[in-house]
Amino acid sequence: SNGLAPPAGGLLGRLCSGRRPYQFDLSRLYSQAFRGADGLVTVSDFDRDFALAENYLPPERIISSNNPPPEEFLGQPMNDKPEPVVVVSGSWIPRKGCQLIRDAIPGFLRAHPAWKLTLVGVGGEFSAADQFPGDCLAQIEVIAHADRLTDLRSLLKNSAIALQASHYESFGLAAAEAMASGCALVATAVGFAASLPRPLVGEESQHDRLGRPDGGDSHDAGGIRSVE
Repeated sequence: SNGLAPPAGGLLGRLCSGRRPYQFDLSRLYSQAFRGADGLVTVSDFDRDFALAENYLPPERIISSNNPPPEEFLGQPMNDKPEPVVVVSGSWIPRKGCQLIRDAIPGFLRAHPAWKLTLVGVGGEFSAADQFPGDCLAQIEVIAHADRLTDLRSLLKNSAIALQASHYESFGLAAAEAMASGCALVATAVGFAASLPRPLVGEESQHDRLGRPDGGDSHDAGGIRSVE
């Protein structure tokens, strides 16, 4: 995809100014490219399973090499008194589950006034006031950009929960980095998180409660309550 995305994204960018390449659905172009390749190397088992299910290539021509966290995230001393903060790291785009976050977080913040939501890496154009109710804004912090190996690592190390609500992730390195930093991870079952054990809370797992758009109290941040 790295060889296809820049030219395709550049063309779409010229046709529809103001949007970045990753904001377009290029899945049909990718599908054609993958089926025409001699071999595929994915950065996660999750992607390899998808490629096999889509019959992109025979199994012997698809291999996976799981994406490791940077060494700076490994072997960190754990913080046993993290701040009551939920961290969401990454671009604010639909596939990252921004609608689920908009639906789930306000109820959680209202029920827990001591807690805060920190959105990091969402870009300078992001406005929390455009995404969340006014009565929650005092509990929401926006960090447009953060250095991954210093600022983000420090933020994760001092926060209690990391939230990954994505509809899709390849590996989902942010989830692995958060766990390596000591955060409790609440995630949909995609990418790296799909391979994690699902500890049961009642009759449902944290992943299931967060990930179902129509399920029970998932819009009231049931998964976050479970971790807390």
